[in-house]
Amino acid sequence: MSKQKKEVLWLLYYLVLVIGLLEIYTYLIVLKVDGANNFNSRPYFFYSLITALGFGFYLGIPHLIKQYQKKGKWRVSIYKLLVVCIPMLILLIGSIGYYINIAIYDLVKPLPDLFVNDRYKFGMVVTTVLGFNLVRSIQKNG
Repeated sequence: MSKQKKEVLWLLYYLVLVIGLLEIYTYLIVLKVDGANNFNSRPYFFYSLITALGFGFYLGIPHLIKQYQKKGKWRVSIYKLLVVCIPMLILLIGSIGYYINIAIYDLVKPLPDLFVNDRYKFGMVVTTVLGFNLVRSIQKNG
C-alpha cells in the first residue's frame, strides 16, 4: 500500500471518528434534556455506555488491521481478558448497578466509590477501556 493511500485512509478514519462523535454527542444532549424533563436518566446513561463501548471498539480498529496483515492463526489473549477486561467489567457492573437493582450490585457497590463519585463519567471511561481492550485482545500468532 502506498504512503499516500495510507494517509488518505487515516484521514478518513479520523474524519469518521470526529463526525461520529459529534452526532453521538448531539443525540446524548437530546437524551440528557429529555431525561431532565422526565426525571428519567436511564436512557441517557445506557446509550452513553453503549456509545463508549462502540468508541472503544473503534479505537481498536487500527490494531485489528495490523493483525489482519500478519500471517498466522487468530487467537484471543486470555491473559488480557483476565487481567484487564474482567476487572473493568466488574467496575462497570458497579456503575450500572447504581441505576438498576441487580443482585451482584451489592457486592461491587463500593468499588466505583473508591475512585470517583460521578458514576456516569466513571462508567463511560471504564466502558471505553473495556471496548478497546476487548478488540486488542484479538491477535494473530506469528
